[in-house]
Amino acid sequence: MMMRLIVAAAAAFAAFGSAAAADSLSPPPANFDASFASPGTAPNTSLRNRAASIARLAPRRAGLASTVDAALGAATFLWAADGSAIVPAGTLAPAALAVARAREYAGRQASLLGVSRADLDAATARVVHTSRDGASIVRLQQSVDGVEVFNRQFSVLIGSSGEHIATSGYFAATGSAGGPLRLGAAQAVAAAIADAGGQVLATALRPSTGSGRYTAFRVLPAGDLSLSREPRARRVYFPLADRLVAGWYVEVLGGGSDGTTRAYGTVISAETGAVLFRKNLVDQAVHRYRVFADADGIHQPFDAPIGNGLAPFPGATPATLQPRVSAVANLVTLDSGPISTGDPWLPAGATTTTGNNTDAYLDNGLLFGAPASATLTDGYQPRTNDVRATLTGPATFDHPITADADPAGATARQAAIVNLFYLNNWLHDIFYDRGLDEAAGNAQTSNYGRGGDGGDPVLAEGQDASGRNNANMLTPADGSSPRMQMYLFDGPIKGAVRVTAPAQGPALVFSTASFGPQTFDVTAPIAVANERGGISSSDGCAGGQPLPLTGTTLPAAADRKLRGKIALIDRGNCAFSTKAQFASASGAVGLIVINNDPLADPIPMGNADVPQLPVNLPLPATTDGLYRIPAVMIRQDAGQSLKAQLARGQALRMRLNRLPSTDFDGTLDNQIIIHEFFHYVSNRLVGDASGLSNSQGRGMGEGWSDFAALTLTARPDDLTVPGNAGYGGAYPLAYYATASFNAAYQYFGIRRQPFSRNFAFNSLTFRHIQNGTPLPVGTPTAFGQDGADNAEVHNTGEIWANMLWEGYSTMLASGRYSFSESRERMMDYVIGGLKLTPNAPTLLEARDAVLAVAMARSQADYLDLVRGFARRGAGVGATGPARNSTDHVGVVESYAAP
Repeated sequence: MMMRLIVAAAAAFAAFGSAAAADSLSPPPANFDASFASPGTAPNTSLRNRAASIARLAPRRAGLASTVDAALGAATFLWAADGSAIVPAGTLAPAALAVARAREYAGRQASLLGVSRADLDAATARVVHTSRDGASIVRLQQSVDGVEVFNRQFSVLIGSSGEHIATSGYFAATGSAGGPLRLGAAQAVAAAIADAGGQVLATALRPSTGSGRYTAFRVLPAGDLSLSREPRARRVYFPLADRLVAGWYVEVLGGGSDGTTRAYGTVISAETGAVLFRKNLVDQAVHRYRVFADADGIHQPFDAPIGNGLAPFPGATPATLQPRVSAVANLVTLDSGPISTGDPWLPAGATTTTGNNTDAYLDNGLLFGAPASATLTDGYQPRTNDVRATLTGPATFDHPITADADPAGATARQAAIVNLFYLNNWLHDIFYDRGLDEAAGNAQTSNYGRGGDGGDPVLAEGQDASGRNNANMLTPADGSSPRMQMYLFDGPIKGAVRVTAPAQGPALVFSTASFGPQTFDVTAPIAVANERGGISSSDGCAGGQPLPLTGTTLPAAADRKLRGKIALIDRGNCAFSTKAQFASASGAVGLIVINNDPLADPIPMGNADVPQLPVNLPLPATTDGLYRIPAVMIRQDAGQSLKAQLARGQALRMRLNRLPSTDFDGTLDNQIIIHEFFHYVSNRLVGDASGLSNSQGRGMGEGWSDFAALTLTARPDDLTVPGNAGYGGAYPLAYYATASFNAAYQYFGIRRQPFSRNFAFNSLTFRHIQNGTPLPVGTPTAFGQDGADNAEVHNTGEIWANMLWEGYSTMLASGRYSFSESRERMMDYVIGGLKLTPNAPTLLEARDAVLAVAMARSQADYLDLVRGFARRGAGVGATGPARNSTDHVGVVESYAAP
């Protein structure tokens, strides 16, 4: 997901969802890991004593302690002692030599890692990363009788001279391995489909061709779940506290009846059919392209259609808006991007935006009158509203485009597809030589015989009709395509909301709703809702029982005192569309929602009710057009002032006026596209789509994506921007498409504070990932000042991203390397760090993974990074939350560094 909308504490830039900004959505099944929930996972006396003993014995390196997990009774990030000996391994090829050393090193530390040598010998091994200087990461996958133990791996980092640097991860205590195999692949798939909200009989499943480790089954009707790809399964053992359970890892990808994507990696017990694990997979010849990108060099994409001039923020104050002027789109000629292999994006003779790495198109749903056989599968669908870009001349995609053009125009639609195709391919190429290659599990149709599973190009869907004000990336395991969905965003809000009588008041800051009329001009008396029942008398909600069709809740009983008036209703406790239903039933002519965040500006209001409709209708359908009264949101202080005047008996009339505006196109916001692209990267590299399953892991997934966008936003000429000495300015993200979300959008972007190494711009530290820790007073903050929701994944992620930015910006400012070499090194450290990060990671384990990879290459780079973490409270001696924590409480900060 890219983002958490400034709109709502629960919304996601899944970085947003199909009913983004709605206060109430039907929740998808939650992530679940029975290995955390099973008896014995809480540390007992024996495990605590063992962990304490290991902590005393475990080596330190450069002052950093190894990580010991008391619940596992083992070191989960084990540093090698400084000066670790190089182990002779005979005359072997480089990869075999690295594997041999990794097995030897891990075996020598078996007691600290809590594993037997027999388990290490049985593990499958492969080199997953080799840096330019020869350092390697070897992955040891725990296996029993040739069947892998799910999500139990060691990653061993070996320096260029063969020295051991660190080992991360953990194995399961073998115990007894597996009971009776009562469920086959088809039964496991049926159970996983049921868990995702669908229904299918195992006997109705028919095997497909499958590939590699998986057994695949043909797509078929599955009740409320529309399968968009063939479900697939592979044998695993699942680790519980006392034994290994025979099971099946199953991937189910489809859409729910509420219009949302339902995509899960699930482990089903082959003994009982129980769900043991669940992870939502949602967190895409020379040719010429007209795009917002540099005309020379590596043809790097601009930050946004308005160029690169807003990051770092150049204004004197957060509210100082800079002119919003379109950049010039260049006609770029290339065969491939910055990639050593020169693999082309398109074959000779290609006429549409479908290549080996990416298939880019607009995804607008089915047409009226589509064939009855039409299905809602992923990917481009012929004979629908789906559109691919076409050539304008020989090998040329030259569709003119300017910033803020109407995205509904035919030329703008074509240009948006070209931008989406260009950027996904360019990102594929720039990260390829940093370690995102075929063997690592990248997304390509053909892997050219270089390892990994092919047949999985990114499906990049622009102006996707399934949502609004959002974006998301679905990432299955290697061999099944990641899917990126980019949406349209609300355009600039023009008009006025103000008191008109007894005297004209000032214009109020307001936001609008995705449902109901988008232009309006209504003047009427105002009145506060006063319904009976529910949690509050002024929220328009009846209670929490969801309706069967829409998933939303019932509105409160009509309040006839609102007839002919504009209803004042408090935000919270039910969906915005539910409040509109209450206001309409009460005879109101308009709706004003009062924000419940005392410091934040109003947010866009989304529609939470999406009924199920037949497949031969345009999909996804919404009820937006059924709402007839205008709806706006105002700040809490403005709403309280209106309530106070009404309570004193003063009669007030207000005007709600919204003028027409043009949508912004998220398909052109390159920072958002980079964020979503990197979700696939982090998910593939940690556990092959299953590793970022815990709350800290998912939070860092958001943070890695933010940091990827930051990495490609920073440029050498940023140093000429006033206030950005040493890259210390304020860097916003996603400011192009989200301009209507916040009056100071150019400063904040989509996050609570802009990214910066300067505490005057970003004052957040490690402790601010835990719920209930208020944010520092005095630093401009867009929302969430009370800290109640700090553990939300985007809030946690922005702190992780800023920690990485601290170290990287220090490296950039050091002058040791050219700008391009600094960037390449940091990309190496991030990609290598992801490969060294254990499954279900803690923030401190992921920190140490990045540091270990840097340490293997450069002491100076390592010091920049470790000091960057320390500057934000994650220094030597810091303590973080437990692996399975959901509130992230338990942070003890440290600002110590070597």
